[in-house]
Amino acid sequence: MRRITERNRFGKTAFDIAVENGQLKCIRQFLISPWLIVNIDIRELINADSLRNAVDQNQLDILTFFINDAKRFAYIIDLLIDVHGQYYNLVSSIF
Repeated sequence: MRRITERNRFGKTAFDIAVENGQLKCIRQFLISPWLIVNIDIRELINADSLRNAVDQNQLDILTFFINDAKRFAYIIDLLIDVHGQYYNLVSSIF
């Protein structure tokens, strides 16, 4: 679990790869792990890249799991995504 945020030579973490491959069981295990909850900030896992990756790969079950928890959902709502210099989030349009 300590290596979950380490990046490989392609710049991907274990979490990124699990999202990309649709490994919902792995994602669940990562996000509900008591060790992870205490030691790793959710922002290191769920970020603009991981959300974009889930959307690009049509991982609707993973996206549903992300918003299934109030804490994760609150974080995702506040997350800003840069699209060609314009910043968007799930609720508002352009910042």
